[in-house]
Parts: sequence; C-alpha cells; structure tokens
Amino acid sequence: MSEQKVVVKGGLVLKPDGLFALDVAIEGEVITEVSEGLDTFGSRVIDATGCVVSTSFYDTHTHSRYPGDSEAETIETLSEQGLLGGYQYLLAMANTEPTIDSVSIWKAVREELRKAPIEVDQAASITIGRKGERLVDFVSLSEAGVTFFTDDGTGVGSTKLMYEALKMSELLGVTVAQHAQDPYLFEGASMNLGATSVRLGLIGEPEASESTMVARDIELLKATGGRLHVLHVSARESINLIRMARNEGLRISAEVTPHHLLLDDSLLSNFDTSFKVNPPLRSKSTQMAIVASAIRGDFDAIATDHAPHAYHSKQRPFSQASFGMIGLQSAFSACWTAFSEPPASPTAIATDHWSHRAASRIGLEPYELQRLHRLLEMMGPGAARVVGRRIGIEPNAQASIVICDPTARSVGKIEDIASHSTNFPYEGRTLRGSVVGGFIRGKEILREGKLWF
Repeated sequence: MSEQKVVVKGGLVLKPDGLFALDVAIEGEVITEVSEGLDTFGSRVIDATGCVVSTSFYDTHTHSRYPGDSEAETIETLSEQGLLGGYQYLLAMANTEPTIDSVSIWKAVREELRKAPIEVDQAASITIGRKGERLVDFVSLSEAGVTFFTDDGTGVGSTKLMYEALKMSELLGVTVAQHAQDPYLFEGASMNLGATSVRLGLIGEPEASESTMVARDIELLKATGGRLHVLHVSARESINLIRMARNEGLRISAEVTPHHLLLDDSLLSNFDTSFKVNPPLRSKSTQMAIVASAIRGDFDAIATDHAPHAYHSKQRPFSQASFGMIGLQSAFSACWTAFSEPPASPTAIATDHWSHRAASRIGLEPYELQRLHRLLEMMGPGAARVVGRRIGIEPNAQASIVICDPTARSVGKIEDIASHSTNFPYEGRTLRGSVVGGFIRGKEILREGKLWF
C-alpha cells in the first residue's frame, strides 16, 4: 500500500451534527486531517465534487450462507458485493448448516471469514440448532469472542428461554437479537395479511405477529436489564413500542431493511417470489410509516438482511418458495430512493449546515440534505454502535470512508450484481444514488464504482 498522502476534496463530509464542506487527508491507514482548504502539495487528490463522504458502512444483518450453501453465495461473492456497496463490516447470521451454536463451529467459521477482503464477523445462535429448546453455552461463546447472539430466521418463542437469554446478556455484556415473530400467527403464512393476500388467496401474517413479540421482549428486558436488538422491524406498532422503551432508558436498538423502506406487498400481485421475504413486505401505508420513522430517527441502523438463495429454491410455487432477497450491493441506492419519495417536511430549516448553499453543492434541497445525513448515520456510525464499535471521520480515525453520489440514477440489473443468486428485488427499477469510491484502512478499494485492488 502506498504511503502517499491522499486528499479527498470538494465533497460534503459526514459529521455527527451534519454534512459539511471539508477536505479529508489520508496517510497510511488513518485519517490525518479533516478541514477546509487542505494543502494538496505532493498529494494525490480525489475530486468528490457533487458527492458526500461518509464513514464506510456497517451491516448488522447479513446471510453469508457459509457454511452449507455455496450454491447461493460464497465468501468471495459476499465480499465483492459488500465492497461494491460501500461496506467495511458485515455481521453474518447463525442460521447456517450447521448452525453456529458452539465454540468449535464458531471458531472454524471465523477462521475462514478472516480470509475475506472485508471484515465479516460471525454471530452465534441463541438456542441449540435454533430449535428454541435449549440455550447455547453463552459463557463459553462469549469467552471465545462472540458478542452477538440471534436465532434469526425464527423467533425465540419460549418466554422462559428469552428471559434467560437476556439475563445472560446482562451478565456477559453481549447483545441478544430477536427475530420478532409469533410462531402461531406466522404459521403457514407466505406474505403480509392484507388486501393483496386476500385477493391472491394466500395465508398472510398480521403485523401483530411482530409487535406482540416486541412487547413481550421489552417486558423481559425491563426484568433483566440486558441488551436487546430488534431485527428487521416491519410493523408500525413495533416502532411505537421501541420508541417508548428507549425513552424509558432500556438498552434496546432496532434496525430496518432497505426493502421494507422501499417496497410494499402490492408487488406480490403476480406471485413474484423475488418479493417473498420474512418478515413480509407490508402494506403501502405501513411502508410509508416506516420511511417516516426512519427519517425521524426511530431506528439505529439500516441492515440489509441480505439473503441469497439458489435459483431452484425460488422457482417453486409461491407458498413453497424460500423467503429472502439479496440487497447488499444496492442498499444505499434503495434506501436513498425510499428517503427521496416522501414530500418535504413543512418544518423550517434554519441551521447553517442544512442551508441552501450546502445542499446546492450536491444538487439537493435542504430537507434532502437532512435525510441524507440521517441515512448515512444509520448505515455507518449508528450501525457500528449496535455491534459495539465507534467510527467517525476525524483525525487519527481509521481511514475507512465511502464516497457517494446522491444524484446519480441507475436501473437495477441482476447482471451487475456479484452474487451467485438472482433473487434481486430491484430488477428494472430506477434507483437514486450510487457508491462511487471508497477506502478501507487507507487502501483504495473503489474507484468510479468499480473494485480497485
């Protein structure tokens, strides 16, 4: 890696309180200066005019399919998609084959994941085999280095087991992440319960399936004092419950996915299994409420729930097809498209960093600049906090940054996606925004939207 100083100039830089016209200097693996008008003598200059410069992204919810399903995804294809999507960190879920439910399995998988050109962390399951019958050995797994436990793919239905898991969370300082879904209300469902499911004659899952489990887990959290993360929130009442719990001082965090921000259940009208996902796409009104909540700041993180599947598993009758869609590479564009659709808030914007002058530098309105800041915070620093990290664009920080063009437009094409899987929900859809450049630990990995290493 060259030690030549690099200066990123002309963009708006992500800071905790806004997006500011600053230059960023990188030497070696760290950021050395963040200021206006940096001297570029002897430096390589990267022109970020019209773009935003953010911390590289963290994904708190990725399905690597390793071990057990290389037909759907490999560590190499996963890494390539992550890098193209602007990510520096992916958290892989435990619903693999075998399940990540013991120290020996976790260590073996971690050893392989460390070979990836991107940081891929590995979660462990909450229960043995994700069967919801017995807890894993939290103590041994925590001592080995596990910080995140989840049975994602299924919820922990047993109140007693979830209570015990949250007690272990408090004792060990680890996070328990819940796929909030009542197994009885979800039984047999293949989409959201609503007008579309009735018209198609399919069994639907009500939003209460999620929110009732969120309510239960919040009560358990009050009793245990543990750390709870709610995965892929998709129900309006869940958002209200999480907001109230946070206001009470409980240690609770929540994520939302790009597809729940941008898509709704009307897209399943033609039985297209590309849109079959768990939790399901909700009604248009709920989708709009989720976007409004994200813009308001009700979520800690954007998480992709990237779920690759072999082609044949999606080419079955709708009720039998696998749940899930890929979205790691397209996450920023999908989210920014969703954030761009609601009308402007009538609230006056008066602060300098949301000014017309700052916004016009990247071709946006002031309210759009606010939304873009919120989005980048959730994809970067907010998501990092969920997994216990602190990141930012500041002197002496790791030089892991991503450069995004918020005004670019592109049409989603599966042939542009680096996955083995084809369950891509944005095929043919015009998306706003693109990831055009990036560095990880001072090494340039993206240039003009292409891998560069």
